[in-house]
Amino acid sequence: MKERVAVYSIVRGRPEMTKQSFQSLRDKAGMSFEHIIHDNSKHNIGLQAASNKVLELCRREGYEYMVRFDNDIIVESDDILAKLVDCCKKLENRIMLSPHVKGIVHQPERFGNVEIEGGYDVAFVEMIGGTLRLIPTKLLDTFYWDVRHPMGIAETAYLCKWLKDQKPAIPMAYIENLFVSHGESTHKQIANAPVYFAEHTCFQRYPYVPPFSC
Repeated sequence: MKERVAVYSIVRGRPEMTKQSFQSLRDKAGMSFEHIIHDNSKHNIGLQAASNKVLELCRREGYEYMVRFDNDIIVESDDILAKLVDCCKKLENRIMLSPHVKGIVHQPERFGNVEIEGGYDVAFVEMIGGTLRLIPTKLLDTFYWDVRHPMGIAETAYLCKWLKDQKPAIPMAYIENLFVSHGESTHKQIANAPVYFAEHTCFQRYPYVPPFSC
């Protein structure tokens, strides 16, 4: 039986970069997957609310793995999804995993490197960003993102804190010999799209407020 994998991307503008990013995943996934795309361009509900919608869908439809994939990521390693799933299974499906991400400004501190059967170089961390990360859906049975947080920030930090607070804690790790790149570096992206990142800065300060009528 093949594993059911749901990849989700929360996008806002940048169509050309998005096309390149998504094509790189299709070319190098190494397995079939469902790609769920939530477009925040016209009506931005923020990362938290959009992620909750995807989480509910994954539970309802029985997807075994939930993978966040940002639309500014270029996949470099072949069979990347298949290898992430394989490594996760070898670690008893009780871990959140990411490939090594080239080009990000702040790399999380690594500790406790181990080699897993299959040649996976696994380095444990206390935080994994949202670039490309895989987690078994069953680990999130009692989890929801807090929509009171600002729309463009805290999604990652909230999830990672929740995983660390579980008894026992759910570990997080990078597979250091699987690679994606952050498209252009973060600094170059900011220089090339100043308006987009100015808006992004605003979204990092304000929560989503649903429309209502009196």
